[in-house]
Amino acid sequence: MNWKVSLITIASVILYAYALVCFGLAGPNIQSIALVAGGYILKYGLLSFGFFMAAFLPYRINKALEQRKQKKYEIESEQKIIAAAQKAKATNDKIYNEYIKNEDAI
Repeated sequence: MNWKVSLITIASVILYAYALVCFGLAGPNIQSIALVAGGYILKYGLLSFGFFMAAFLPYRINKALEQRKQKKYEIESEQKIIAAAQKAKATNDKIYNEYIKNEDAI
């Protein structure tokens, strides 16, 4: 099994169990503790997520721009090579046609 699928499965099971506890399945005492703990986890989790995104996004955006620049360079290089090949082929065709005309004239 893929590790991403395993991680998503484990996280969904934990969230489902937490939702059941928050609805009072395990009793009112545990429900109140779960709601308070959930508030702290949500608050500090979102704070940590915000700091992570503030540090990660500029790096990821820069990396994507560099990849885009490299891909654009590769595409332009291929287009130049194709244009040069077409020009050389056209020149060769003209030379060949002139050669055929000269042979017919003789």
